[in-house]
Amino acid sequence: MVEVRAAIPTVVVAATDSSGKDIVDIRVWLDGTAISSPQGTPIELNPGPHQLRVTHKDKTLEQRFVAVQGRKNHVIKVVFKSEDGPDGPKPPVGKPFSFRMPIPSWIGFGVGAAGMLVGSLTGAIAMAKGDSLEDECENDICHPPQQQALESGTALAHTSTVFLSVGGASLVFGLVSLFVFDTDDPDDTPAKDDGTKEARGIRLTPVVGPGYLGLGGQF
Repeated sequence: MVEVRAAIPTVVVAATDSSGKDIVDIRVWLDGTAISSPQGTPIELNPGPHQLRVTHKDKTLEQRFVAVQGRKNHVIKVVFKSEDGPDGPKPPVGKPFSFRMPIPSWIGFGVGAAGMLVGSLTGAIAMAKGDSLEDECENDICHPPQQQALESGTALAHTSTVFLSVGGASLVFGLVSLFVFDTDDPDDTPAKDDGTKEARGIRLTPVVGPGYLGLGGQF
């Protein structure tokens, strides 16, 4: 009888977390049968392959092993990895920042940049013409050969003023559009009862008519 019991293998289930700390509140199943022995207590079983299932809270781990005849207190280690990890809780992962520029802002910034560029170029040309005429025109009086160059320079100066004015106004319009027009992410817009999403913010619509130009708003 002593020899028979000596040949019966035993195993010991050791459950720990990812930091190596022992876990006591576990439940153990061996080949589908619940084991009532507490952790650290040797479990007798027949030699051969077996399936171990260990649960801790809402986690379940399974492991297959082979019991060798005569082997006593074979330790089967089960590690429950913590979701927070060994270095502590992970910082919350927020939603990446996203920004959707409204179309009017794109138009305003595009027209503004083009206007400022053209205005600067024409202004530089007009100034160059003016500098050359200062030496050729005495007492601000230009002779016919220089009169055409003076008219051309004056026209360029006026053109530069117009483009710079339009460019500056367009840039201001593009900047204001960032705050006036809807820039919310469509994914963050709450859905209505019918499943569709309602746009948030102020909506402006150009209104053009005979002799006037305006904006219509919707809040």
